Amino acid sequence: MENRSLIIAVAILMLLIGFSAGYFFGMSSVAPAEEAIEPGAEEEQPTGPVEEAGLTGTVKIGVVMIGSIAPRELPPLEEWVEEEVNDFLKEIGYDFEIDLLYENAERSSDLAVEKVQTLHAQGVQVILGMRWSSSIQKSYDYVVENNIVVISEGSTSPLLAIPGDTVFRLPPNDLLQSRALIQLHKDLGTEAVVLLYRGDAWGDGLRNEFRRLAQQEGIVVFDEIRYSPEATEFSGEVASLADKVSQALQEYEKVAIQTFVFDELANILQQAQDYEVLFQVPWIGSDGTSGVDIIIEDAGELAAQTIQLSTIFAPTESLKHQQFVEKYVELTGFEPGVYTKCFYDSVWLAALSIAAAGEYDGAKIAEKVPLVAEKLFGVTGWLLLDEAGDRAAASYTVQMVVQADGGYEWVRVASIDALTGAVSWVQKPDFSQFGW
Repeated sequence: MENRSLIIAVAILMLLIGFSAGYFFGMSSVAPAEEAIEPGAEEEQPTGPVEEAGLTGTVKIGVVMIGSIAPRELPPLEEWVEEEVNDFLKEIGYDFEIDLLYENAERSSDLAVEKVQTLHAQGVQVILGMRWSSSIQKSYDYVVENNIVVISEGSTSPLLAIPGDTVFRLPPNDLLQSRALIQLHKDLGTEAVVLLYRGDAWGDGLRNEFRRLAQQEGIVVFDEIRYSPEATEFSGEVASLADKVSQALQEYEKVAIQTFVFDELANILQQAQDYEVLFQVPWIGSDGTSGVDIIIEDAGELAAQTIQLSTIFAPTESLKHQQFVEKYVELTGFEPGVYTKCFYDSVWLAALSIAAAGEYDGAKIAEKVPLVAEKLFGVTGWLLLDEAGDRAAASYTVQMVVQADGGYEWVRVASIDALTGAVSWVQKPDFSQFGW
């Protein structure tokens, strides 16, 4: 199948529209390039039609959607990306097409495990989606034992940065985001923070790395509150948060609340109204809250009052990215989020890795994913993976909730240079209301 590998390599190059080296955190994590094979050193190339490798007909690729209060994230990609990929495979001479099989985990990591098993029972060897790190963590043993390839568009927990497994993640893991957050706090002049975070793989991973880096940089983690990811009511946590912030303000002038939460922030902010002290300090979030619609809809004014800043991985600006966004807006009327863009890239990465493997076998496909990713420039940029199978490099955008047109919206207010850590402000918030 070496001749087929050559074809897929050329095909991948057709997808490249150019590459900007950019700036990276953690360049040491980039895997070294493979040594070139000397001419004549390769084994004799077998010949024969694709049918002998089993790549004919329809290849099923699973998608486990975690489910969301705002379930508009993936459509209309369901038909759009399938059509694009299948047209491309046909154009370059393959006799198979992909079919995306969607399962909804209904915001439950336990149910996500069942969905993975259901798809595997149908012969699925590659699963996309799996946006929550907790979903991957709970299904991890089953996935690895059965050589199921998982390509996640949203998981970022450092706890899942495990070399040699069959799990790949297109966002960078939160070792990088934690560094970006620390740089943001340093630029703002934060002296101490109180942490509020989800007690799951994602929240625990961010908390651990943030605390480690904060200690190195002289930022005090005054106290912390961990809550169950199944929680829907937060009165106890909010009361505790108010108490800890009050204590911190007795010792430090510049205190911030650092949250590692999801869209439950809307509920948390609503309950925070009972505590004046919680509106006397800024709130800093992460990719769990950045750009989330439900926060705007249910707590936009409160988020603006607390100057809710949140970081998120920033795709590389390119013509390919621009064209994707324009097409998405034309079809839907709204802009796609970063994880929607990562999902689009994950479909291409999966399909081309299957083609490169030459057969629908999880173990063999897993071997090809890093090789294909190294050559692929997607709508989010270069898909190069590190030794743990996570995106090797990234920069971050800072978003903030502001009032606009009688309502509220998320806007980009800064970027964080991934090499130097410098924060470049487009619109720096006024922290004078907090006495900063």
